[in-house]
Amino acid sequence: MVACQFVCVALPLQFDRGQFRWAPGWIFNSCSGLSPLGWQGGWQDGHLRTRTDCVINQFIYFTYSCSSFLSILLNMMFQVVMAREEHQQDSGLLSQASRYMILSFFGQQLALVRLVSVSAQNALIYHMIISAELLMYTYLPLMSLGMIQRRLELVERGFGQSLGAGMVAKTRLGVLPVFLFCVGYLGYSNFKGVGLKPWVLDMFYLLLGLTNLVVAVIVIVGLARVCAAAEPSRLRAGSYAQAEAIWSRALLRQLCVALVLPCFMPGALYLAEAFCEKAGGQRLAYTILSVSDQTLSPLLESMCLFIICGFFQPEHPELFLKKQNGMGNTSTSQILDADASSPGGQQSSASSWDKTVQSLSARSLEVEELLEFFCRLGPRRDASGAEAVMPSYDPWLSTTSDVVRGAIIPLSRAGDCGLAYANCLPGATASTSTTLPDCMVSHTWSALFLDLVSAVVADALELGEYAKVAQRLAEPRGAQKLLQEVRRKSCQRYWICAFCVNQHAGICNGFGSEPTPGSDQHSRWDAGRRDTVTGGVFGLCSCSEPKYFDGPMCEMNKFDDMMGLLQHRQPNLRHLVAVDRRFELFSRAWCVAELVQSYLSNLPQTVLLLSNRALDVQAECLETYNFLSTLTVLECKASLEEDRLQILAKIPDVHEFDVQLQAVIFGSRGLLRNALAGFDRVDATARAARRAASAAAASEGP
Repeated sequence: MVACQFVCVALPLQFDRGQFRWAPGWIFNSCSGLSPLGWQGGWQDGHLRTRTDCVINQFIYFTYSCSSFLSILLNMMFQVVMAREEHQQDSGLLSQASRYMILSFFGQQLALVRLVSVSAQNALIYHMIISAELLMYTYLPLMSLGMIQRRLELVERGFGQSLGAGMVAKTRLGVLPVFLFCVGYLGYSNFKGVGLKPWVLDMFYLLLGLTNLVVAVIVIVGLARVCAAAEPSRLRAGSYAQAEAIWSRALLRQLCVALVLPCFMPGALYLAEAFCEKAGGQRLAYTILSVSDQTLSPLLESMCLFIICGFFQPEHPELFLKKQNGMGNTSTSQILDADASSPGGQQSSASSWDKTVQSLSARSLEVEELLEFFCRLGPRRDASGAEAVMPSYDPWLSTTSDVVRGAIIPLSRAGDCGLAYANCLPGATASTSTTLPDCMVSHTWSALFLDLVSAVVADALELGEYAKVAQRLAEPRGAQKLLQEVRRKSCQRYWICAFCVNQHAGICNGFGSEPTPGSDQHSRWDAGRRDTVTGGVFGLCSCSEPKYFDGPMCEMNKFDDMMGLLQHRQPNLRHLVAVDRRFELFSRAWCVAELVQSYLSNLPQTVLLLSNRALDVQAECLETYNFLSTLTVLECKASLEEDRLQILAKIPDVHEFDVQLQAVIFGSRGLLRNALAGFDRVDATARAARRAASAAAASEGP
């Protein structure tokens, strides 16, 4: 293309009066001495007859030379962008634009070669070039409309409804025979020397202009429907769904401009050409219009494509946070100051609250210990011959709550007292520095215990999801095989509440006060005291360990203070969010409090889903998104109503907390920040509008 550019730019300068020689003067300096009279047509003795002819040729030469050079640069840029890995899947937008630039380039080269026929006084070449230009500049406007159609199809695919792309296709197909008739007639008249009927050319440009304007109206109507669906006022204030709806509408406005402008501007130029005089003193004006619609279109298409592909777009929806206080009963800084002031990192005069926090922070278990525990569940014995516990365990049915009641509590009883399961492990008597956790795990007890173990193992193996790990764990001897793989990895210690909180100091001898029979709370309470597999009520522990459900000795209300202490002692501490397959974690009050506190403390968070496709940008089911994007702490649940009320009492501003919760899930450094990403801004914008409309419909109810 570059070589063709230089050849075609140089060719008009090589011909003069029918001779092949270097004669650039006829382009650059031939206007001097010419009559300023209007156009009279043809040549006389090889000379241009008027100054108008000279200006027209100069304008054509410079305009098409610069425009074709710009087409080369734009095409090269498209090729470079397409070669980048993250833009491999661009739905054909860039490749389609690249083909358009190539055809536009060769059309502009034809205009330069036409100047050769003018200088060489070769009528046959002149007529052939004119015919080729007519074909080229009939196909290019239709190709431009095809690009608009493709972009509208992407909006339809993302939004899930027809928006007029089919009408654009029918419009293109309907005008094609008329265009072909006009081009055929113009070509015939050109070759035969038959007098050209002016109305034919006027009809050609008039039809081109009206077609572009009709397509512009179709696009505006279609995108207006998408904008109306993404109405932010229908969504709860502060929710991510509302933020995404605002973002979507901003992008839809840009998208509307990017789709309408390539239709409207050429359409206006075509209509101006249809009503412009083509002879006399108006011929220069007509030439400027004709050249402009052929040279401005590629530049206009490129600018609009930059907008469509993400340039100049507003930032992805972000929720602004305020640091909240009051989430904990004791200041973390006070704990750290006391810790630093005492010898050996021990607080000789620390309060009971601080002692409980320190005791909790010193508990953890390794992945191998977790897998060894998993091997003991069920009716079988593990490879070491240790007696199996919880014979009713079923990996696809038993929840973490079942395992706590049926296995962890019985195994952690020590005589007439009880310990946290982590304190019953062989390494629990080691120094505090060797038992500090490297990672804190958030999970929900109502989910499968299999999901919790799989997420921790997948994290230790540095996997991005845990579906395959869960499948392997459920197989016979699958845990033993995974145990071998984990041992080859660097050893990490995890803090998991089911194992690191002393269940005997809280729930082992009861199920909480019974709610009103027949209520939703009573159904959850009754399900929590029964084995999911057998349906039987779990036996209660008869240990004499004192019970604490609040105050300084309670181990269930100190997550934020323990996290602050661990951040001081473990600089590389991180937070693993083990999301269950039904996303119930985000509806549990304790888990939500943990997520927000961790986020506000800038603790590095890692999220593990069963499958990353669950919230993929192409996901058709929006139920999960509707639930997460409108989540509020007021609707979160807890096993005990007292726990839920206790958590709500610690939150000074529920609305602000909900905003923070949405940021934790969807923000720029949130848990699911990459789940809804996509290269094509057209598709991503339409899907955002679709999600907003679905969330609004779900929140409004039937």
